[in-house]
Amino acid sequence: MFACPYYICNAEVELVLNSKSAILIEPTTESIVYTKNAHEKRSPASMTKIMSLKIIFDCYKDGKFKMEDLVTTSEYASSMGGSQIFLSVGEQMIVEDLIKSIIIASANDACVAMAEFTYGSEEAFVEQMNKEAKNLGLTNTNFVNCTGLPTNNHYTTAHDMALIACSLLNNHADEVLPISSRYDDYIREGTEKQFWLVNTNKLVRFVEGIDGLKTGWTVEAGYCLTATMCKNDIRFVAVAMGAETPQKRNSDIVNMLQYGVSNYEIVSLYNKDDSVKEVEDILSRPNKYHLVVPKDINILKRKGVDLGEVSTKINKNELEIYIDDKFFQSVKLEIKEVLSKANFLEIFLEIIGQMFG
Repeated sequence: MFACPYYICNAEVELVLNSKSAILIEPTTESIVYTKNAHEKRSPASMTKIMSLKIIFDCYKDGKFKMEDLVTTSEYASSMGGSQIFLSVGEQMIVEDLIKSIIIASANDACVAMAEFTYGSEEAFVEQMNKEAKNLGLTNTNFVNCTGLPTNNHYTTAHDMALIACSLLNNHADEVLPISSRYDDYIREGTEKQFWLVNTNKLVRFVEGIDGLKTGWTVEAGYCLTATMCKNDIRFVAVAMGAETPQKRNSDIVNMLQYGVSNYEIVSLYNKDDSVKEVEDILSRPNKYHLVVPKDINILKRKGVDLGEVSTKINKNELEIYIDDKFFQSVKLEIKEVLSKANFLEIFLEIIGQMFG
């Protein structure tokens, strides 16, 4: 995770009065602004589905299915309790409606149906969830199912959940936010089984700027929410876990998000695909290519606080960024062009050209 030079964790104001653990983070830089017991292992309940959605949308991005593809409900998926859309055994529903049901209504049966559709079984899907957790560097997370229904050894932390949410938004915001921002929607429209989906995250209707993401509740977990707000040209993610009531949980979330968007701003250093170095290599074709940044590179700073002098170094294929000569972060650069190895004749002609050109 990137370090924030203006990290003020718990330094100025107590933002969370009710939840047992919480965190506030800016997703593009992964800079943390506030924490409360953020590394405490807790049950995430249905916030588990944020990782499930990350896996589902990764599959979609890789072209493994289309939104209009039909998914057939298994007996196991149909048997899920808790929040559901009451899928019957053998019922077919398009992917788009199942995803809407997961995001808006936290439907457990829809989530298992998509897990089986993408990886063959919930067990294989959960294995991928845990692999992704390791890929994200999460050390205090373990998933046993894809829904968050109560079970032993299923846990995460506010910190880890925030990073999962950041990964989902950084990779799939264009697909997720148009759905998670809806207060309600319908599935099976025009049929006898038409079903009204109502968002479990009521903040998307009542608080300007909040457009996601996912609630959670079980007796063990308490009231939980991972939410995101975009306002004043900046987005934040807040996680609250273990509140006694949804009202207290929502109060903590709104306090954190409004604090973030009111007190911080983003400074852009590089845009995705900006070239930072031209390399000349006689052994490659083309013999000149460009190293580019793979994503937008931003810095989070307090409003009214001087950023300091920004400098950079290129170390092999990594861009190192410093603020007032202090290391801030490194980014692995990518090669813009498609390279191939030069053959002997091409190398020979290149040498001759350099000698006599």
